[in-house]
Amino acid sequence: MKKFIWPNPIEAELHITSELSRAGIDYRVGRKDIKICCPFPHDKGSDSKYKLEITRNGKKCHCWVCNWSGSWNKLAPEMGLAKFSSMSFESETFTEKVINKNLFSGLKSRLEGSSSTEEGHLPKNLSIWDGGDWRGTTSSFLSKVPSFRWDHSGVDRILWPYYQQGSLVGYVARRLDTSPEVKYYRAPWCSARKVLFPFDFVVDHYGSYPFVVLVEGEFDALYLLSQGIPALSILGSTNWSFSKRDLLLLLSKKHVFVLMDGDAAGKKAAAEIKKSLKSFTSFSVLRLPDGDDPGSLDDNQIEWLKSKISNV
Repeated sequence: MKKFIWPNPIEAELHITSELSRAGIDYRVGRKDIKICCPFPHDKGSDSKYKLEITRNGKKCHCWVCNWSGSWNKLAPEMGLAKFSSMSFESETFTEKVINKNLFSGLKSRLEGSSSTEEGHLPKNLSIWDGGDWRGTTSSFLSKVPSFRWDHSGVDRILWPYYQQGSLVGYVARRLDTSPEVKYYRAPWCSARKVLFPFDFVVDHYGSYPFVVLVEGEFDALYLLSQGIPALSILGSTNWSFSKRDLLLLLSKKHVFVLMDGDAAGKKAAAEIKKSLKSFTSFSVLRLPDGDDPGSLDDNQIEWLKSKISNV
């Protein structure tokens, strides 16, 4: 029997947070540990204040209310999650083990089965996008995303579902008129700080690419994807989170390019992303001129971007 070898702290943390994310368990990441609501019974009812702490290396887990203690390998089976295996970490990393798990099964059960039911949390009055090419993206590309037309209380919109690991986790719909009203409507039940869009589309169509580009808005990502550049939206400059970092690392890309909007909010978001990725993966921060965004790049700027990412 092989001697158990603990993963290194970075791989342990990635495995723990990936398992929590996969199971839809909310968590908080502190300086030294990961906090979750304790799954065990408490005298005053269920924990809602993240009282169970897990050290980043997974060696110690402790609830400060019920005093449950153990390691991740003791806690994980209690929650139906994967524990650290007893394999050697010299030839195979935990990141690779997580990627090789069947996390993306069920991607085929897409919108057709969910758009007409409340269970899918999508509006019922949707139709397949029939508006042709839109803002520099072709109709054939939009059909692959997929894209839909939605009459939202008299407002005509184009709608994109958010799919992650085969599950519908939200949607966004953009106005098609020129009204000065807010352009985007996001599903009220969607947790924007836990979504990268279009995650499953990138897994399906750009899985072999060694890099990905992070951008702010949904259309920014779609426009770059339509130009053959793998991209993911963080759903706005204020929505980066540790959950998104872990979801991004599941893609196991060699390099991450950060391309936020050319404004103060974009620069702030880029700095936050840079800080969280620093110890985990190779990355570069690319700058756009003031006022520019990835969804409005002209042909010369697209060529500039392709030249920047082609050397990875």
